Amino acid sequence: MNQLCLTTDLTSAELASWVQAIGSIAAILGAAWVAWFQTQRQFKNELQLQKAALAAHRAEAGRTLMKLVENSADAMLYVSEKLSEREAVHRVAQGQASCGLGELGRLETYLRAIPLHDLPDTLVTPALVLVSTLGQFKEKVELVLRLHRTMTAENFEDFFKTMNDMKEAVTEARGDIEKEVAPNVT
Repeated sequence: MNQLCLTTDLTSAELASWVQAIGSIAAILGAAWVAWFQTQRQFKNELQLQKAALAAHRAEAGRTLMKLVENSADAMLYVSEKLSEREAVHRVAQGQASCGLGELGRLETYLRAIPLHDLPDTLVTPALVLVSTLGQFKEKVELVLRLHRTMTAENFEDFFKTMNDMKEAVTEARGDIEKEVAPNVT
């Protein structure tokens, strides 16, 4: 019987084998822990990179929306200036002048092409308001241009008031979007 710190019936070769086996198991467990720890760290780093990429993408979508809202407000202002009185409406409807209606249609198409899930959640509602208002404005102008000959003075007054109300709604949406986008501009 060999005497070490422990009393055992093992020979030193057998004891060495046991120590080696236990050491091997400890090394395997240690290697597994290190691999797991590194994987967790790598996962967290990748997650942070994905979050940063998503935030950058959403910020860019917000800036794009901001540019489109600026152009929409300008286009609506231009159209309303071109159609500011009855005679101007008649001239545009008869093809004697233009009012920029095609630009409104293009802007509406561009706005509808922005996937809402790409926008920060705080911009979804103002984007919906903008698209809706721009579409309604365009439809109202198209309707007036089609029906201009049968419209009464009261109809024209309603049209001019509606155009102003819609311009104000777009201006308000523009302000809401600016508040959200401006702090994130890099």
